[in-house]
Amino acid sequence: MIKPYSPCVVCDTNNRQIISKIGRNFTKLTTVICTGCGLIHSHPIPSKPELDKFYKDTYRKKYKQVFRPQLRHTVRYSKGCLNIVREVLSYCNFINLKDKSFLDIGSGSGEVLYFAKKMGFKTLGIEPNTGYASFCQKDLELNVQNTTLENADLDKQKFDVINLNQVLEHLPNPIDTLNYLKKILNYDGVLVLTVPDILANLHSPSTRFHYAHIYNYNHLNLKKLFDNVGFQILNPETNSTKIFAKKTKSPDNSQINFNLKKNYISVIESIKGSDYQRHYTTITPYKRFIKKCLIYPKEMIIGAYFRKHKKVLDREFLNFQSNSTSKSY
Repeated sequence: MIKPYSPCVVCDTNNRQIISKIGRNFTKLTTVICTGCGLIHSHPIPSKPELDKFYKDTYRKKYKQVFRPQLRHTVRYSKGCLNIVREVLSYCNFINLKDKSFLDIGSGSGEVLYFAKKMGFKTLGIEPNTGYASFCQKDLELNVQNTTLENADLDKQKFDVINLNQVLEHLPNPIDTLNYLKKILNYDGVLVLTVPDILANLHSPSTRFHYAHIYNYNHLNLKKLFDNVGFQILNPETNSTKIFAKKTKSPDNSQINFNLKKNYISVIESIKGSDYQRHYTTITPYKRFIKKCLIYPKEMIIGAYFRKHKKVLDREFLNFQSNSTSKSY
C-alpha cells in the first residue's frame, strides 16, 4: 500500500501528481511533483536504515562503478572544486583564513576539502562511503569522518563555511538538515549548496529520476527552502541551483518573487515537454556524447602523466596561484 502524501517540505501542500514510474536503468521508482511549488521527489521517501546501507556500501559502486576515486575523476572535478572555494571567499570578509573553519559534507573524493586546506582553512569532512572516506584520509591526508552528518562527531563545533556539493538531493529531511546546518554555522558564516537542476534536461527520460536523488529541485523552490529556514540568500538573482547563503540575525529575501504555483506550471511543462522523441531530436544528448569523446582521452593522459591524485590537485592549485600573482601586477 502506497503511503499518503505528507505536507511538502517547501510549501506544505499535500497534493501530488505522478510524473514517472521508472527510474534509472528502468528500475521501478515512483516519482511525483508537488502541485503547489513544483518540487519533485520519490514516493515513498526511503527509510533511514535503507539509505544508510545504500550510501555506505552501494552508491559509489552502483553509480561510478568504483570503490575509490579514479584519477580521471580527479582531473575532471579539480577545476570546478577549486572554483567553489574561490566563490565562497568572494562572499566572505575573512582576513586570516587560519582562524576559520571549513566543513565539507559529502566530501566524496575530497577535491573541495583539499583546496580549502591549501587556502589555509581548518578543515573537516564527512563522507559516508567507506572507500571514498579512506581515500581522503590516506591518499589526500585529510581529516574526514566516515559517517553520516547526523552521526558525525562535531564536538559542539561551529563553522565559518559549510559546503554541500550535490548532497541535499540525497537527504530525506532537507528542512531538518538546513536547520541543523544553521545551528552549527557561525553568524555571518557562509553556506554554499549545489544540487542538480531538474530543468537542465540533460538526461534522457529513462535516466532522469533515480533512487539516489530523493528530491529534484529547481532554483525557485530551492531558494524557498532556504527562506523557510531563515537564511539570507546572497545570490538571489541566480537561476542556477548553486545557492550561497549567510546566517544573519535579520534575513530578508523579499526581493525574490516566490510565485510557487507558477513555478509548478513551469516545471511540469518542462518535464512533459521532454519526452524521448523531443529529447533525441535536440542537440543536447549529442553534445554530451561528443564532449565525453573529447574529454575522456585528455583525462586519461593527464592522469597517466601525474599518476597520483595529489599531484593533479597540486598542479591545479599552482596554476591558480600563478594566475592570481600575474593579475595582481
